[in-house]
Amino acid sequence: MDSDLEEYEQRPRKKQKTAEVKGLYLETINRTALDFDFEKLCSVSLTNNNVYGCLTCGKYYQGRGQQSHAFYHSMNEDHHVFINLETLKIYVLPENYEVTDSSLNDIK
Repeated sequence: MDSDLEEYEQRPRKKQKTAEVKGLYLETINRTALDFDFEKLCSVSLTNNNVYGCLTCGKYYQGRGQQSHAFYHSMNEDHHVFINLETLKIYVLPENYEVTDSSLNDIK
């Protein structure tokens, strides 16, 4: 049993996807279109749960899963960088990975 535990602990662990490559889609961010003074509501469903701001056009959308309004916006409008308005984490959709880049600190 100890050998099973050792073998399990030595397995490579799956890490959350994060943007290791700097600059992927970050050039599409339009800082002049961003205005965070509006109420944090999805522009489609008008709900305030799990709202993300599009950093290209400044509109707010709900969710980031494959059936979400933010996902559809990323596919239809070719806008890829979104910020969670509650946690301030930035994600690239539809690839769905978190971006950790210090050049985005001014937006957060």
